[in-house]
Amino acid sequence: MNELVAEPAPTVEAPSVLGQRLHAVLDAERVVDDLRRYFGIGLPSVAGTFTGGWFEHLAGGGDRRQVVDRFTAEDLAAVQTLSVTVPAPVALDLMEGPLGIQLSELLRGIPSDIDLSDADASVVADGSPAYRAWCLLEDQYKVGWVIAGKLSSP
Repeated sequence: MNELVAEPAPTVEAPSVLGQRLHAVLDAERVVDDLRRYFGIGLPSVAGTFTGGWFEHLAGGGDRRQVVDRFTAEDLAAVQTLSVTVPAPVALDLMEGPLGIQLSELLRGIPSDIDLSDADASVVADGSPAYRAWCLLEDQYKVGWVIAGKLSSP
């Protein structure tokens, strides 16, 4: 005769304090209105919107065919919407110097038809064009990982 053996119920861990706070924020009724205000959706002008909401879309975005794979003045203004400033010598080198040429070559080696968050890990692995571009940016005078990360974002 087969005996039925009850399997123990899976253990469910309680959310961390941070997880609880995040759920509370995301479940709040005002979250949709906050996001609309951040991105300026339905507002008559940029007044009252948060500047970071313009980052990906400033001047039509950095993935336009005319400007893809190179740094432009619009890219530098876009990172300022995220409250960082690229040092002037680095900015000039990005737009018109050898640094810009090196980065353009690396950027051409990064797939542009998918979001990096959806890409295979090999696209950003050590030695990949994306990784080398990030390292090259990070090594620039007064750039570091924060500004390099914002410059290398979509």
